Amino acid sequence: MANQPGGPNNSNFHFFRSLKFRFNKSTQNHFVSFKFKYLIDMKIIKKLLFLLLFFPVTVLAQYTDDFEDGDISDWTQSNTDRWAASDISPLNGSYSLHHVYESTVIGRDQVSVNLPVMDLSSQNTSWRFQLRHNYDPTSGNNWGVFLIADAQADQMFPAGVINGYVIGVNYNDDSDDLIRLWKVTSGSNSVIINSSVNWQTQIGKTHPAGIEIIRLVDGNWEIKIDFDGGFDNLISIGAGFDNSYIFTDYFGISYEYSSTGDKLLWIDDIYIGPEIADNEPPVVNNLFVANDKKLTVEFSEAIDSAIAVNSSNYILDKSIGIPDSVQINDLSSSVDLFFTQSLTNGEYYNLTVSNIEDANGNVMADTVINFLYFVPQPNDVVINEIMADPSPEVNLPGYEYVEIVNTTPFGIDLTGWKIKIGTTEKVFTSYMLDSASYLIVCNTTALTDLSSSGNILGISSFPAITNSGTTITLSKPDNTQISTVSFTTDWYNDDGKMDGGWSIERIDPLNNCSGINNWKASEDVNGGTPGQQNSVYANNADSLAPDVQSVEVISSNQLRLIFSEPIDTLTALNKLNYEVNSGTGNPFSLILSDNGLQIDLLFIYSFSENLNLTLTINNLADWCGNIMQSRDIEFAYYLVQPYDIVINEIMANPDSTVNALAYEYIEIYNTTAFNISLTGWTLTVGTTTRTLPTYVIEPQEYLILCNDNAYSLLKDYGNTLIVSGFPALTNSGQTLVFKSKEGSVISTVTYTDNWYNDVFKAEGGWSLEQTDPYNPCGGKSNWTASTAVEGGTPGQQNSVFGNNSDLMAPELLYITVIDQNTVGLYFNESYDSISAMQLSNYVVDNGVGNPNSITLESPQYFSLILTFNNSFTENVIYNLEITGGITDCSGNEIGSVNSARFAIPVIPGFNDLVINEILFNPLSEGYDFIELYNRSQKTFDLKDLRIAAYDDLLGDYSSVEEISNGGFLVFPGDYIVLSENPAVVQQQYYTSNPRGFVQLSNMPPFSDDTGRAILLDKLQNTIDNFEYNDDMHFALLSSTDGVSLERINFERPTDDNTNWHSASELVGFATPAYENSQYKGLTETEDKIKVDPEVFSPDNDGFEDLVDIQFSFDVTGYVANIKIYDSRGRLIKYLANNILLGTAGTISWDGLTDNNQKTPNGIYIVYIELFDLKGNVKEYRKPVVVAEKL
Repeated sequence: MANQPGGPNNSNFHFFRSLKFRFNKSTQNHFVSFKFKYLIDMKIIKKLLFLLLFFPVTVLAQYTDDFEDGDISDWTQSNTDRWAASDISPLNGSYSLHHVYESTVIGRDQVSVNLPVMDLSSQNTSWRFQLRHNYDPTSGNNWGVFLIADAQADQMFPAGVINGYVIGVNYNDDSDDLIRLWKVTSGSNSVIINSSVNWQTQIGKTHPAGIEIIRLVDGNWEIKIDFDGGFDNLISIGAGFDNSYIFTDYFGISYEYSSTGDKLLWIDDIYIGPEIADNEPPVVNNLFVANDKKLTVEFSEAIDSAIAVNSSNYILDKSIGIPDSVQINDLSSSVDLFFTQSLTNGEYYNLTVSNIEDANGNVMADTVINFLYFVPQPNDVVINEIMADPSPEVNLPGYEYVEIVNTTPFGIDLTGWKIKIGTTEKVFTSYMLDSASYLIVCNTTALTDLSSSGNILGISSFPAITNSGTTITLSKPDNTQISTVSFTTDWYNDDGKMDGGWSIERIDPLNNCSGINNWKASEDVNGGTPGQQNSVYANNADSLAPDVQSVEVISSNQLRLIFSEPIDTLTALNKLNYEVNSGTGNPFSLILSDNGLQIDLLFIYSFSENLNLTLTINNLADWCGNIMQSRDIEFAYYLVQPYDIVINEIMANPDSTVNALAYEYIEIYNTTAFNISLTGWTLTVGTTTRTLPTYVIEPQEYLILCNDNAYSLLKDYGNTLIVSGFPALTNSGQTLVFKSKEGSVISTVTYTDNWYNDVFKAEGGWSLEQTDPYNPCGGKSNWTASTAVEGGTPGQQNSVFGNNSDLMAPELLYITVIDQNTVGLYFNESYDSISAMQLSNYVVDNGVGNPNSITLESPQYFSLILTFNNSFTENVIYNLEITGGITDCSGNEIGSVNSARFAIPVIPGFNDLVINEILFNPLSEGYDFIELYNRSQKTFDLKDLRIAAYDDLLGDYSSVEEISNGGFLVFPGDYIVLSENPAVVQQQYYTSNPRGFVQLSNMPPFSDDTGRAILLDKLQNTIDNFEYNDDMHFALLSSTDGVSLERINFERPTDDNTNWHSASELVGFATPAYENSQYKGLTETEDKIKVDPEVFSPDNDGFEDLVDIQFSFDVTGYVANIKIYDSRGRLIKYLANNILLGTAGTISWDGLTDNNQKTPNGIYIVYIELFDLKGNVKEYRKPVVVAEKL
C-alpha cells in the first residue's frame, strides 16, 4: 500500500494471529480496525498474507512521537488526567509529555502507548527519548521507562503483573540515583546494566538528558546518554546481555512522587525502531588542563580505544611534542595525555589530534585545539570592596556584599572556589570571571536589588560580615588562598562612616601588602561602588616595610608574632631571622598562618620566668619586597596570677540624655609590670560567655571592652577592644568573671545598683568605678559612682582613684551541712584559693578532726566545701575552727573570728520556730522584715523552710518564698531576721547580732495595715501563723511607720493579741536579730491569779510598759471576765469578755482605756471573774499602780 496521507504507514503481524496497521501522523497515530473506517480489498489482504507466510521478510516497524500535535489520546493512563501533552517548559518544540497532576500526598502515576509489533531478534533496535526530572531523585521520587512490556499502564509499577524491560533511576526502590536497565519478570526486577552515572550530580534538575538504548539482535544491550540533552553527543555508559523478550506490545512511563515532587517529569522526542546508523565522525568536545603535565581530551562519542591510546595521534606545540603516555577512560569517550615537560603558566598552546575513529570506523578530521594554561596565583583575584554594615542605608540597597576583581589578562573559572567569612565557608557555583572584571558576591536574597550594579553571584545563606571586622578569605577548590583581608572598623579611616551605610574600598587592587593603608571608606555618594571601579581607586604602590604589631608569649617555649601586613613566606620561614638572647637562640620550628599575618616561633629551650628577654628579628619582607629593619623586642615569660588583670570600671546603665557615654562597656586594668596576652581569655556576664580576640595588654594599661557598635565612640577615650557579641550588662547588678585561657579565674565582680552610693546616679548615665585597683576584693566598699563630668573614665585612671587598701582580715560567717560528712563554709569576702586548699587549716571538735578534701566555689571564692572521713552525729552541735593560714586576696590572714557551729538539722515541728517580730510598715526606702526565734532544743536549716503571706480573697497562701537556697543553720535560742535588704535594715536599726540576718531573693508582700505571715516547711506544713493588724500597735504612737510589732513572750500563743506590742522607742522601734524590747518571761507563782509587775509605766520605753495578769489552775474549763477599775470604782477597760482559759496563761494590759486613752497615774483594780459549767464562780481583785518616770 502506498504511504499516502490517511493511509497505513507500516504493518506487522503479532504471531500471525492479528493484523495491525499504523497510520501516519495525520490520523493521530491511532491504531484502528479497518472494518470501522476503511473498506479493505480482500485480494490485497490475501496477497499480503501469502507474502508474509512464504517469504522470510520482516516489515520494518517503528514508533515516533514528538507531541507537537498536543494530543495523547492514544496513550493509556493508570489514573485519568494525570498526564498531558503540555506547553509548560517543554523539552523541545512547543509540547512535551508532562505529568500535570497536582497532588497533596505521595503517589505513582503511569502512562503507556501501544507499539507496533517488532521482532527484536530480527534487527538491531534503538529507543531514543529526552527526559527531565526536576526533582532530586530518592527512593520515593523516581521514574522508570518501560521500553517494551506485555501489559499496559495499570501494571507498570515495581510489583505489577508485567514482563519486559525498564530503564530508570531508583525505580526498584533504590536510593543511589544511578541509571539502570532492568528485566522485569512478573513484577520481579533484575539488573541488566548497572551504570555509574548519577542522575542527581551529573545531570541534575535544570535540563534534560538525551537517552538512547540499543539492543542488538543477539541480545546485547547498551545505554548511551547525552548529558546536555538531544542526541548529538551520545556517550556509552554501560552494556549488558539479556534475550528473554523479543516482541513489543507497549511502551510506557512509571512516575513515583512525594507530595512536593509531582508535576516534575517531562519526556519528549520518542523514537523506537531500527538502530540509527552512526555516520558521523567523533569531534573534540572539550579539553581540560588537569595540571602542568596532564591534559584531558573529551570526544563527542565513544572512540576506538586501540587507536585512541596511540601517543603519535597527539602533538603539543612549543617543542613539547607527543605525550609520554595516553589513558582512555572507562566509557571510551575521553583520553588523558601525560607529558614530561611542564606547561608554562600564562601560555597559550595548540594541541593537534589526528586519526581518531569511533566504533563504527568514522574517522575524525585532524583537529587543532588552542588552549591556555593558566593557574590562578595568590592575588590574581583580590577582595576589592566590603559592605559589612549596610544600615543605615545611604543610597544602596541594604545588603552586605563582597566585591572581587580579576587583576589578570585571562578569564578565570571560579567554579568550586570558596569564600570564607569569619568561620563560615561557602562554595561558588559555576562562574567565569573575565579579565579585569568585577564580581559582586552576596546573598541570593540580594540578587534582584544589586543586579543592576554589575556582575553578581548569589550564594545561599551568605555568611554575615561582622560590623566590627573579620577575616575574609578567597580560596581555590584545592584550598589555595588567593586573597585574604582581615579588616577592622579602623580601615574606614573615617569616623563619620564607620557606623553604617558605607563600604570600605581597596585603593590599589595591585597593592596586596599595605593592609589598612590601602583601604578607606567609599567616597561615592551611594555609599559604595559594587561591581564597578572603586571610588577611591588610585595608584598606591606599597613602599612601607612590615612591622611587628605585637609579641605574644604562648608558653614557656613559644612566641607568636603579629605583623602589620602579610610577610613573604621565604623570609618568614627562615629560622635564622629570629633569635632570643640569654642562650635561647633560634627557633627550631616556625608556623606561618595562611594569611601571612602571624607566625609562631617554637624554641628548644624554655624561657626563664619573670625575666625580660629580647627577641631580635632580621630580614623579613612583605609580599611586595619591602624589608623590615632589624628589630629588638623585649618580652617576658610570666605566669598570670589572680587579680593581675582586674575589672576596674563598669558602665551598666548608659543614658545618652545624661552624658555622651551612650554604650555599655567594661574596663580592665593590668596591675603588673609584664605584658599579658589575652588571647583565648573569656568574659562571662551572668550566664553568657564570650571569648576575647587576640590582644596583649601592657603593664598598667587600661583597656575598654565593648560591642562593635560602641567602638567608634569609645576608641577616642583609650585603648579599645571589640568583643563580638558583647554580653548585656544588667542595670540592677550581675556577676562578671574574667578567666585565662587555662580557665583560671583572674578577676570577678558581683555588682549591684547599691554600689553607686548615689540614688540619682544609679538611675543611669554613670559608670561604677573601682577606687583602688590593688584592692580587687573590696566589693562595695571599693566601688562607687564615677565623679567625672562625662559620666565615666573609660581607658583612663578612674575619677575616684585613691588608696583604699584592704586591711581587714577575712571572717568565717556560718556553716551549712550538706550531708552526714560534708559541710559548706561561707566567708564575708573572697579568700585566696591557694591558701584555702590546706587541709590542716580546718579542724572540727568531738573527734571529727581535719577534712580529707576541699572543694573551692569559684569564681567568687566566698565559700568552700569540706568533706570528712568521720560522719557527724545527730543532736550534737559541732564547732569548726580555722587554725590560720587562710588569707583574702589582699593577703590579710584570717583573724580571731575564725570558728562557727554546725549540727545535722531536722525539720521543725509546730511552734518549734516562731515568728517573734515583724516590721510590715517600714520607713521610706526601708524594707519589711520578719524575725524568727528558735524556742526548741533542735537545729534547723532555713533551706528547708518557706515564708508566705495569705490571700483572704483566694483563701490560700500567696507568695510562698524560699528562705535560703544555700542553707543557713538556726541553733536553739537563735534570733534570725529575714529581709530582702538586710543592709538597709541594719542601717535603720541597731542590732547586736549582724550575722543573724538572711537575705531573701523575694519577700512576700505584707500589707501595711492588716495581713498574715506564715512560716512553713518545704511541704507547706504550718510551723507558725501570725495574723496581724495595725490596731495591735501601741495606740498612743503618733505614727506606726517604721515600728515593729514584738512578741512579748515566745512561750505564749502567737494568736494572743495581748502577746504583741510595739517595739520600744528607746531601742529605735525595732530589735532585729536580738531579744525584743518588750520581752517578758513568765514568773513562777503559787497564787492562782497574779499581777506582774504591780507598778508599771505604759510609756513605750521598753521597760515595764505592760502588766501581765497570770493565771494557774489545777483544772480546766474556766471562763474569765477581766475588768479594770479606777480608784473611784469606774470601769475604764473591759480587758477580757467570756474568754476560755487554759490551766495556765497570761493576759497583758498596756495601760490604755477602752477609748485608747492613757490612764492617769494612780491605783487601779484588776477585777477577775471566773466561772465554769457547774455554776462555780470565783472573784479576784488585784491592785496595780500606773506610774511614770520622773
